[in-house]
Amino acid sequence: MISNNITNNGRQIVVVTTDFFEIWNPSDKTNASGSLTFLALHNQEIRLGSANTNFNNLTTNTFNNVVIPPNGFRVFACSPVTNIFFIPITNVVNFLPLTETNTSRYWTAWNGRYMDAVLGGVYRLYSTNTNSSGLVLNQPENRAHLPSFVFRNATNGTVTRNAAGDPRAAIYLSGNLEPNDYDKNSSFGGRNRRTGLTTTNQPWYEVRPSTWPDGGHDSLPGNPAGSDATLPTAVAPVVTSNIPPGRISNAGFFSNVVELGAIFDPMQWADPSLGASREGKFVHLSTNGVATNAYGGGNTLRIGRAEHPRFAWTNPVGGTNPAQPNMQQSAAALLDLFTVAQDSRIDEGGKININTAPPAVLRALAAGVVLTNDPNQVPASFSVPTQAVDAFVTGVTNFRAKYPFYSPSQLAFIGTDPGWPNTNSWPAGAVFGTTNFGTGSALVTAWNDAAAEEWFSRIYGLSKTFGRHFRIYVVAQMLSTNTNSAGEYLPRGTPARKYYQVYLRPNDNPAPDVGPLITLRAAY
Repeated sequence: MISNNITNNGRQIVVVTTDFFEIWNPSDKTNASGSLTFLALHNQEIRLGSANTNFNNLTTNTFNNVVIPPNGFRVFACSPVTNIFFIPITNVVNFLPLTETNTSRYWTAWNGRYMDAVLGGVYRLYSTNTNSSGLVLNQPENRAHLPSFVFRNATNGTVTRNAAGDPRAAIYLSGNLEPNDYDKNSSFGGRNRRTGLTTTNQPWYEVRPSTWPDGGHDSLPGNPAGSDATLPTAVAPVVTSNIPPGRISNAGFFSNVVELGAIFDPMQWADPSLGASREGKFVHLSTNGVATNAYGGGNTLRIGRAEHPRFAWTNPVGGTNPAQPNMQQSAAALLDLFTVAQDSRIDEGGKININTAPPAVLRALAAGVVLTNDPNQVPASFSVPTQAVDAFVTGVTNFRAKYPFYSPSQLAFIGTDPGWPNTNSWPAGAVFGTTNFGTGSALVTAWNDAAAEEWFSRIYGLSKTFGRHFRIYVVAQMLSTNTNSAGEYLPRGTPARKYYQVYLRPNDNPAPDVGPLITLRAAY
């Protein structure tokens, strides 16, 4: 709001600004009552008379006892800020020219931890011209207010999917926040949709969790303001459904180490081989990926589903040599570094050794699992279908025929293709993360990554790659005292055979320099 008072010596200009911001809870849990802090730095240059002047304000607004339901949205209004300027009476200009800058910023913190910010600054003016970076204003592809990859066809460059628009990535991006047509391109109470754009298939048109690499459900879009005079707090709210894109655990502890897969991963990588205009969006990053802070979003740690080949393999898929799991960079390697057990010497009895288990046992391990964790799953509860169990058994037996499992975490790399890993089928043919098992049937019509990760977590918790029972064979036979023409001692008589059953039992209270106890039982 701008007003002025005319005095004998000139005019007093009063500029009042109010910040509004909207918070989205993309999880399936109502957040615990918390404190929300919004810091805003306004730095705008104004032409007053013959000189330029800035109004520069850093304001802090804190809102306590904030509660937002699952997949819920809430708009907050900050306290108004007043700036007063003076223009000499000799100045006859009746308007305030504003200069384009990108030095304004904001920061948002939840319980004292920053969760959102604009690292590249905010462009304040709406225009159809280009900014100092040469970008067309109001049509940003990768900017902090709409963080996303850009889904484009790698052959002809046409847009094939709309923007992911994952706001969790905003604080990691270095790009500028571009100006928008407020009444048309901002919406409140739901996911953002920019109705002022004439072509809806542009990748920056709307937020679409269904296009995230993690998958998700597109809830109702928010309502646009409709006019510059309508405040965000006055826009009618949208009836949102409790179908959020993400599932989190806020119990205060991990019940299963695979829950590490729910941690947000900004995945700030691009694939330059696709070309500069479409390098930034992918479902499965190729081995050509390079790090960049211009893109991000749509991912949690890929544990229990197909990882990006850039991190999953020591040798590129389809290379001269068979691809091998890369346990130095893959997210699944975290399972080998952390445990949820209080005692790392916990007994492994009762778990299935995936290196030696026959197919029937593997089938029993994977079958009959009822999945309920995926908030986007239809129906909300269903048993893993038979074709998925078949793929698991095939994947385990093919993998261990090529490489022995040294950790159950390597189950994340098994594939459905019988020729794997000598083909290009992985990760497209990965057992975990392939969510089309049973889809389109009466069993399930929607199955996203959260369901695949749940299935993986159940199998992982019941698997092991070593045993405490061993069998040692001893074979003895008498040899002739004379050698043949080749100098070999020839055997005489029937060989004597004996084997021992060995059980390795950890000593709970070992004395110094005393190792594990070994029990031997002779058998014939």
